[in-house]
Amino acid sequence: MRAILPLLGLVVLSFNSLTIAAAAQDPGGARLSYTRILRGSMPEYISIQVNSDGTGTYDGRKLADPPQPRSFKLSGGTLQKLFSLAAELNYFRSIDLESHKKVANLGQKTFTYEKDGQKSSAEFNYTLNKEAAELADLFEKIAVVEQHIQALEFAVSTIISDSPRSCARFKLTSITVPWRIRN
Repeated sequence: MRAILPLLGLVVLSFNSLTIAAAAQDPGGARLSYTRILRGSMPEYISIQVNSDGTGTYDGRKLADPPQPRSFKLSGGTLQKLFSLAAELNYFRSIDLESHKKVANLGQKTFTYEKDGQKSSAEFNYTLNKEAAELADLFEKIAVVEQHIQALEFAVSTIISDSPRSCARFKLTSITVPWRIRN
């Protein structure tokens, strides 16, 4: 296990090369995805894919950079919330989430739901739909957690490589960060 980070009310368990032996098999085989493209932001491209068993991947980068997805595992509560919001939105079938209002470019967002070879999706820049806004916010919080984990891993690897003598007995197996961002 790479890290446990309770942040913004979420618990995301992240894994490097660890293969997850699922204690509970994926009953539905469904996948929920979120992408956001906003040129000039950091990161410009965010892609989060979540399987119904809680495993998933995150990829945040500049558009010109190659993909480098990172694996993670969501808590049961977060997973249930994501899929229940998708269900309330009829799994993005025949739904227009765009507000059709003149607003700034907040990034092109896409929700996608896949199950049993069927795929449905919805795109929007800004939505007035409460459930869609909540779902996008939840995915953005997952992205923030993964960005913090990347920053912590970089900082720890820099400390270890800068002072190998002082860290000779230190072995990083997991990072636990017991703090939350407050509004």
